[in-house]
Amino acid sequence: MIRGIHAKIVAEQRKPGFIEGGVAAVLKHTHTDASPVELYRIAQAITQVKANKISTCVVKGSIGQAGSASVVFPDVATARRYGNDARKDATIKRC
Repeated sequence: MIRGIHAKIVAEQRKPGFIEGGVAAVLKHTHTDASPVELYRIAQAITQVKANKISTCVVKGSIGQAGSASVVFPDVATARRYGNDARKDATIKRC
């Protein structure tokens, strides 16, 4: 999903109103504490990320509820370890 979002933003970034429309969609369909300006800046920053620098992994977790939403709670210690490893070596492909 992350790679797909990245590819779409990079491909369409110069299309007038594309990033603004994406920000509006995020605000409409998700709950976030990020402001529209912050989301816009994040989208702009995404356009600077090279696709070959994106690594993915599956972090074990458990299924639960947050209010009325069904969510996955990641194993925080494991996720932090993977995040720290990725910062040390941006070419890590496996977690």
